[in-house]
Amino acid sequence: MAHKVTLTIRATNGAVWETDEFGLNQRVDHVRKAAIKHFVQAGEMTDGDYLLAQVTGGNLADLADADKLEDAGVTDGATLALVPRGPQVDG
Repeated sequence: MAHKVTLTIRATNGAVWETDEFGLNQRVDHVRKAAIKHFVQAGEMTDGDYLLAQVTGGNLADLADADKLEDAGVTDGATLALVPRGPQVDG
């Protein structure tokens, strides 16, 4: 695995996970799935269909699942956020 980087990942409710478990050569979908698992196991969000987005200057830019983090423009120290993939509906 390539050099690992520090990322801050936010859940849909604002909970934060600071991690250095990922390398820039890993795919976005791997990081997205690991983040969902982390937040669900911590009881901080429910399992669901989410995208991973990069937070830049207060704006969100969706990341493509098939891209490697590096190819998507993610760098060491980046902040990422899970966002609902589609409209959320109740029951």
